Amino acid sequence: MTPAERLLVGLGIAEPKDIDLDAIAWTQGAVVNYRPIDNCEATIFEAPHFGGVQGVGR
Repeated sequence: MTPAERLLVGLGIAEPKDIDLDAIAWTQGAVVNYRPIDNCEATIFEAPHFGGVQGVGR
């Protein structure tokens, strides 16, 4: 099981419909940066003292 899968299981998330990106980010001290995107992909990255999700369309 990957670290991401362990995180989801630990949060009780079993189905994609259960994913609340802002809530997951909050549990990890991360920031979600919403902006328009051209496709359905986002980038999740980790950096020293900062974690975030970039390019999440709304």
